[in-house]
Amino acid sequence: MKQIINLILLVTLSGTLVAQQKFDYTGTYAVNKSKIDFGKAPDWILPSRFKVTQEGKKLIIVRTIVNETGIETDRAYTFEDDKPFEYNSTNGQKNISTLLWNADKASFIISLQSTTADGKPGQNYTETWSLTDGGNTLFINRDVEQANGLKYNIKAYYDKK
Repeated sequence: MKQIINLILLVTLSGTLVAQQKFDYTGTYAVNKSKIDFGKAPDWILPSRFKVTQEGKKLIIVRTIVNETGIETDRAYTFEDDKPFEYNSTNGQKNISTLLWNADKASFIISLQSTTADGKPGQNYTETWSLTDGGNTLFINRDVEQANGLKYNIKAYYDKK
């Protein structure tokens, strides 16, 4: 009887430790346009792919962005120890991005706030990232507020390559 109780405690504690670990997002993900309702928005509104490297508390996300003429640009974001990541765009816009893990340790939220070169509010967005389909699909729920006040939501799906 004592062995059964010890086994139950061991299984319970093991499950608790696994639940506290963060999911590993390491991999390359390509946008799956067939699953996305872009509405009236152009398909280049979303990054075409992400490359994620996760090393302990450090998370590096490389976004491949395609502009309206089809030119691709990569931007790497490095998040570590809950510190904001700051960078300036080529147009002088200042961007501050943060990443916070949700309580479930399986999903996280990236928030970006922009300020134009002349100090006015720029685009802001919040993305909630989660893995589905056994880690083969990256799901991003993206809420955006553009500098002109236009707000929209888009649910994006990326397939792991």
